[in-house]
Amino acid sequence: MKKQYILFCTAIAGLISACASNTALTVPQEAPPLTTVTEPAQKETPRSRWTFENSLEGWRVAQGEFWQYSGEPTVRFDTATLAGQGALGFEVDFSPQENQTDWSEVKIKTDLVPPLDLSAYRRFTFDFYFNPAYRTTGNFKVKIASSDGMEANDSLPEEGESVGDFIKVPVSIEIMPSGVPITDLTVGLVGSQTDYKGVVFFDNFAFEAAGGENVYPTLSKSPRKPVPLTLEELSFAPTVKLVDDKASPATARLYAYLGAIGKSDKVLYGHQNDTHHKRGADYPGATVSDTKDLTGSIAGIVGIDTLSFVGDEYPGNLPAGDFDPVRGSAQIALDAADEGALITVSTHFPNFELVRRKPKLAGQWNFQGYSPNNTAFDVMRRILPGGDLNEIFTAYLDKIAAFAAYLAAKDIPVLFRPFHENNGSWFWWGAAYATPEGYKNVFRYTVEYLRDVKNVHNFLYLYSPNGPFADEAAYESCYPGDAYVDIIAFDYYDNANGADEWILGSFKDTVALVDSVARKHGKISAVSETGMSTAGIGTNKRQSWFTDVLDIVSQSDMAYYLVWANFAGGTNYMAPFKISPEAGHALADSFIDFYNDPRSIFADTTAFYGIQKTPMVSSARTAQSGYILSPAGGAFIKESFKLVASISGTRDIVFSLSNGDSVVLLPAQKDSGGASWYSCTVSTEQIAAFGQSAGTISIISGNQTLSSLEVFWGEKAVRADLSIVDDFELYYGQDALLQNAWTANSGADCSINISLAPEQKHSGSFGLAFNYHLSTKGSEGWAGVVIPHLANWSAYNALQFWMQPDGKGQKVVVQIKSGSEEFEVYLSDFAATTEPQLITIPFSAFVGKQNGVFAADSIGAFGLWCNTIAPNNSTPWIVESTLYYDDIRVIVSEVTDISFESAATSN
Repeated sequence: MKKQYILFCTAIAGLISACASNTALTVPQEAPPLTTVTEPAQKETPRSRWTFENSLEGWRVAQGEFWQYSGEPTVRFDTATLAGQGALGFEVDFSPQENQTDWSEVKIKTDLVPPLDLSAYRRFTFDFYFNPAYRTTGNFKVKIASSDGMEANDSLPEEGESVGDFIKVPVSIEIMPSGVPITDLTVGLVGSQTDYKGVVFFDNFAFEAAGGENVYPTLSKSPRKPVPLTLEELSFAPTVKLVDDKASPATARLYAYLGAIGKSDKVLYGHQNDTHHKRGADYPGATVSDTKDLTGSIAGIVGIDTLSFVGDEYPGNLPAGDFDPVRGSAQIALDAADEGALITVSTHFPNFELVRRKPKLAGQWNFQGYSPNNTAFDVMRRILPGGDLNEIFTAYLDKIAAFAAYLAAKDIPVLFRPFHENNGSWFWWGAAYATPEGYKNVFRYTVEYLRDVKNVHNFLYLYSPNGPFADEAAYESCYPGDAYVDIIAFDYYDNANGADEWILGSFKDTVALVDSVARKHGKISAVSETGMSTAGIGTNKRQSWFTDVLDIVSQSDMAYYLVWANFAGGTNYMAPFKISPEAGHALADSFIDFYNDPRSIFADTTAFYGIQKTPMVSSARTAQSGYILSPAGGAFIKESFKLVASISGTRDIVFSLSNGDSVVLLPAQKDSGGASWYSCTVSTEQIAAFGQSAGTISIISGNQTLSSLEVFWGEKAVRADLSIVDDFELYYGQDALLQNAWTANSGADCSINISLAPEQKHSGSFGLAFNYHLSTKGSEGWAGVVIPHLANWSAYNALQFWMQPDGKGQKVVVQIKSGSEEFEVYLSDFAATTEPQLITIPFSAFVGKQNGVFAADSIGAFGLWCNTIAPNNSTPWIVESTLYYDDIRVIVSEVTDISFESAATSN
C-alpha cells in the first residue's frame, strides 16, 4: 500500500507540473474520470492534554486493576463542586480492609488513538483536589503507567490552595522519554495507610515538554574496553573459616575471592535489582540494566530481595497460571551470574502476624504485600520455636531455601543478608522490638534452619546494622557471633547531598570502624548498602560521588560497596541512567569515569567464575556453643514453661535461672525438636520464688557460660489507661525494665542512657532521667528513646507532660508516630531554661516529617529526642547533660498553642 500511494502521488505531481508548463497530456482512453480521486485523510494529532471542560474525555475506571481494594469506585464529570469548573471526580473508599497491609490502589485509564510519542515530553502534570475531612490518617501517592512500558510515580503534596472544602495541589511527575509510542494511559491513586472515603478530583492532565532546560545532558565519556581482572595479582587465602563447614566449593572460593579483593586496591561495585528494575528509558538498543546501558556491563554484584520471591518486586506483572516467582527470581540471578556478576540476597520480611490473618492461597501462606515497616504485634518474640508464628516464619525461609537450591544446581554461591539495619527501629526486627540477645537468637536460628534443616550450603551470611556507630561496642551490641556471621558489613546512606562532612568524615570513619571490627573477628567486611539520598543524586552536589566512595573503600579491607535500586518512575533511584543512546542523567559521565577506573570491578571484569583452586574450609563454630530458642529475649514469665536451647560441641549442659540474688540450676535433656536441641521444664513454683524481678537464663557448660538471655520474672504490668504514655510507676523500681520498654538510639559519637529518677519527678515514686551525650563533627548530633504505644487518642486533643530542662538550649524533640508518619514539636527555647514546667501541646502543633495529617486514632509510638544546636555553628560541639520527664499523657484541653505552667519537683 505504501508503494502504491507514493506512485499515485508522483503521478499527480507530474500532472500538476505538466499543466503549469502548458504541456499537453495524453490521457489513456480507459482512464477513470478525475472526479474519483480523493485527498488522503488528515493525520489525527495524538492527544497529550485533558482539561475536562465538558466531559470525562474518554477516562474510565480501570476495573480489575486494583490492589488490596475491595470497593467499587466510580468516576463522574463534575462542574458543581470546584467553583463551577469541570473536573474528573473519582469516588474512592480507602477504609482499611481485613488482611490489608499498608497501602491500596485504584486506577483510572484512557486509550490513546493514535498512540502518543513520549520522546518530546519530560513531565506529566495535573491538579489534584482532596477534602481533609474525608480522612483521619495517611496520605496519597500517584502512579502513571502504560501497557507499553512507561511508568512513573511520586507522592502527592499535602499543602496547597483552598477551593471550598477541598485542597488543590499542583502535581508534576518526571517521566522518561521513550521512542515507543504509548497506546493507553493509566493513573493510579495509592492510599498510603489512609482511610480516605469520598471524592477526589483530577483536572488538567497534561504531558509537558522539557522546555529549554538541559535536564539530561549529552554524554561526553565512553566506557573503556573491559579487561578482566588478573587473578594472579590477587593473594588468595589457602584456608577459609566459614559458618558452614559443608559449604560448597564455589562458596569457599567466593569467600577467598572477596578476601583477596579486600586486601587489594580493587572494589566490586554492587547495585540492587540491577537487571530487573531500571529508571532509564527503554530506547531502541537499551538493555534491562541502567548500569549496562551506561558502561556495557551490569554491576559486579547484583542484589535481589526476597520481595521478588513472592512477586512483590518481581519485574512486570507475574505470568498467569502456576508461575513460581522463586524460580523466576532464581533465573534473574542465574542470568546475572552468566554475565560475571556475584549475587547477594537481602530480606524485607513481611510482618508474619499480618500473614497469619490473610486467607491462604492454594493452601500456602500469602506473603505478598510490603509490611516489614509494620512494627506491631511483637513479631520477634513469636517466630522462634514455641512461638505461634514459627510455622509461618519457617515457610518463608523455605522459599529462600528453594531459591538457594536453584542456584546451587548451577554452582552459584550467594551473599545472604537477613535482618538488616536492626539497630534502627523502622523494621519489626529493629532495636525497639527485640533485646540484643533476642535478636542474636533469631539470627542464629535462621542460619541453623537454612544450613542444617534445609541443607543450604551455598550461602555466606552477612550482618549489617545501620551506620554510623558511636564505637565498636555499639556495632557489636547485637552481633550474633563468629559462628553465625561470615561477612561484617553496614548500611549507611548519604543524606548530606555529597557534602565533605559525610564523604570524608562520617562515612570514612564508619568504614574504618567496621573494618577494624572485621579484622578483630577474622572476617571479611563490606558496605552492604549505601547511596546518595534521592535528593542528593537529583541535585548532583558531588559529581564524583561514586569515585569518592571508591577512594575510601579501596583503602580499606572492604571488598565491595552496593548502592540501592533504581525503580521506574518518581525520584526513587540511586544510580545514574540513560534516556537515549546519546544522553543521560547528570552523573552519567562521572559514573563512566568510575567504571573506567582500574580499581572498580563490574561484572565484565570480576573473573570470579574462572577461579579453579578451592581453599580448604574450616568451621567458624567454636568447640562449645549454644543459644536459647525459647523463651524469647525480654519475655515476662510467671508460669511453668519449657526451656529449649540449641547446643553444639558438648553434652555437659546445665541451665541456670537467676534474678541476681538467687539461682536455680536445672539439667538439660536431649530434645526431639532438633538435632542439637536440649530442654528442661521450669515449674511455676520455681518462677514464683524469684518474685517480681529482672532475671537471666544461661546455658552453662562446666565453668563456661555459653549464652545468657534477659527475661523478667513475674507478670508484666499492663497499663489499662492508654491515655497515659508513661508515668514511670510500673517498672517495680528497676532500670532494666524501663530500658526494656524504651529503646535508645543515637548518632555517631552520641549516646543516651535512661534510668528511673526517684528525686526529679512530678508525682508518684519515679520520673525519667534522660542522660544524653551529644557530639558533632560538622553535622547534627542526636540521641533519643522511643516506646511503642498503640492507642486511639481520638477522644483527646493535646499531649501533656512534666519536664525539668537543663539550661543547655539544645534541640529537644517530642515525637508521636501517627499512622506511618512521625510528627514532632521542638522545645529548644524551653531547653535553655532550668525551671520545671507542666507542658501542654495541642495535637495541632505537631508537624509531620512528610507534611501529613496527624491522626489521633492511629497512634503507634512516642519518642523523646535531643539534637545538637552548636553555638555560632562551632564544630566539633560536645555537650552532656540530663533532662527529666514525668507523667506523659494525653488530655482534653482548650489551649491552642504550646503552654507552660510552673510545676515544682515533687518530694
